[in-house]
Amino acid sequence: MTRSRRKPAPAAEPRPPLTPAVAAPPLPFPNCLLTFIGACYPILLLTLLYGVLLFKDISHPLLWNDESETVMNAKSILKFGYPRMHDGKNFIFLPYYDSPDGSWLGYKPSCDANITMPWGHYYFAAFGVWLADHVDDV
Repeated sequence: MTRSRRKPAPAAEPRPPLTPAVAAPPLPFPNCLLTFIGACYPILLLTLLYGVLLFKDISHPLLWNDESETVMNAKSILKFGYPRMHDGKNFIFLPYYDSPDGSWLGYKPSCDANITMPWGHYYFAAFGVWLADHVDDV
C-alpha cells in the first residue's frame, strides 16, 4: 500500500501591523477650557455674587428665636448645670396654654425647667458657648 503525500501549504504573506483606520485629532485643551468658562460665565457670576452677599456682613451675629433659645439654655447649663427657664436676668419663653391654673406648657416649677424638650442638644451647645467665651473675636 502506498501512501500519498500531501503537498505543503504555500507560505502565507506577512500581515501588516494593526493600525486604526482614522487617528483621533488631538484635543485643543485651551480652546475647550475657554469655551467651558464662557458657557458657565453666568453661573460663575451668580455664584460669586451670592458669596459676596452671603458673607459680607458675617461679623454681625444674628440669631433666630430657636437658635437664641439654644444659646440661652447652654449658658444656663454652664451657670446652673441644667437648662433653667430663669437665669436671674432673662426668661426663656414657654408657650402659654389655657389651663385652669394658668400654667405654661411643659414647665415644671419645682426645678424651673422645660420638660417637653430633650436636653441633649443644649449640653452639646454648652461646649460651643464655653469655647466662644474663651475667644476674643467670634
